[in-house]
Amino acid sequence: MIKKETLLKVMGWQYNSGNTGLSSECLAARLCGVPTKSEATPCDPSDFNRCLNLLIAAPELRESLYKMKSVSKKWSVLIDHWDALESTFINEVGVNWARRDKKASETYKLMKEIGL
Repeated sequence: MIKKETLLKVMGWQYNSGNTGLSSECLAARLCGVPTKSEATPCDPSDFNRCLNLLIAAPELRESLYKMKSVSKKWSVLIDHWDALESTFINEVGVNWARRDKKASETYKLMKEIGL
């Protein structure tokens, strides 16, 4: 059961960030136990960044990431490689594209290599 405080964090992220997408909304809904038909996965570093921002807003969701493996084959692959993708992304461009002058080309390459 998801805690009320976590739901409030997720709602705050969703309504106040101004930067959500189909994959991050799928992640939020599924981890909060909201039924959805969406199986949207990140298809580029910007999508992945939006998912990371959700986990920054509600870090307690990170411990439930494994639940996304049952959503689809792509989510399963993504979760299996999450740590490597996150590390690559942050090393390249920083948290939330802090280094805006950089491109996340290595992250994108890794995403394509694993089948996203």
